[in-house]
Amino acid sequence: MPSENWIEEGLNIRRQLEAAIDGGWALQAVDDGEEREEVSTIDEAMELIDGVDESWVFFDGGAFLFLVRGNMPWEVVCDYSPVLDPVILDLES
Repeated sequence: MPSENWIEEGLNIRRQLEAAIDGGWALQAVDDGEEREEVSTIDEAMELIDGVDESWVFFDGGAFLFLVRGNMPWEVVCDYSPVLDPVILDLES
């Protein structure tokens, strides 16, 4: 059974992906460290992200999020393209 932090991290990742899409960024792919797979929906992305501790999410225009699970739930976004700054959520609040 997933830990409470794992579940909260998943919810925060989903919220961040929704914010990026709402900000006009289209999902393109998720790289789980072994392969890069094209995605077009949040559900497709989450299926790949949920299976690993680290993943890269790519959007149109080359924008990316680097996600790391296992820290505090609000720290899942470890790095991102500066162009995504307007849509990055403050997940700690």
